[in-house]
Amino acid sequence: MQGFGFVSYKTLEGAQKCRFESAKHLFRSSHRLLVSQFEQKALRGSRLSEKVDNMAFRRYKHMEQNTKAKGRLEQLRTQLSSKGGQQFLSLLKQMVVARQQSQVRPRGV
Repeated sequence: MQGFGFVSYKTLEGAQKCRFESAKHLFRSSHRLLVSQFEQKALRGSRLSEKVDNMAFRRYKHMEQNTKAKGRLEQLRTQLSSKGGQQFLSLLKQMVVARQQSQVRPRGV
């Protein structure tokens, strides 16, 4: 069963109470009532369009950050593939192995 209705409250507090309280109760034991504030169609459309624009902007910024990160990774790969980079990686591996060996302790000590 679907339908809709309009209710007008004399006070803002009464309207807000209705919005919050209606979410807690079921209508005819199985349906929740949706209570929302009236908006003119033009206002609702402009609000929705602003929301869509904000989502598109966040998506753009996220893609921009990913592109920058990919560029930095590519630079790092290039630098590490050079002769100096290979020497650096070899030295780094030796340091990791030495640190792991210094942290190994015999049991019972």
